[in-house]
Amino acid sequence: MRDKLVDAEILGEEALDLKVENVDAFKLKQLELEHKLKLKELEMKEMEKIKELEMKERLEMDKKEKEDEFKLKELEMRERLEMEKLKIEMVKEESNTKVQPKSEYFDAAKNIRLVPKFCEKNSR
Repeated sequence: MRDKLVDAEILGEEALDLKVENVDAFKLKQLELEHKLKLKELEMKEMEKIKELEMKERLEMDKKEKEDEFKLKELEMRERLEMEKLKIEMVKEESNTKVQPKSEYFDAAKNIRLVPKFCEKNSR
């Protein structure tokens, strides 16, 4: 329609330039919006990647903590087992040392005090 008005010399040549500028402004705005949309999409993808990495790190940390706890419990169990073994050995040794003197014969001579013979003359 503008073309016809320009041809009829009702509008000047500037009207054609304005038409082109309006279309260009619309296209520029559309391109700008598309660019912003792409930027937002890229930003969202980056955020998702960051979240995935954080989740992986958390899972690895949790796994390591659980492994460490398991190792610690295993060490504690081994220590308890060793302590029980030592207690059993000590009880066996004590029972062996107590049994040994009983198994030996009793020597009365070791337990008799040496005193002089009793004499009645000395006692009065």
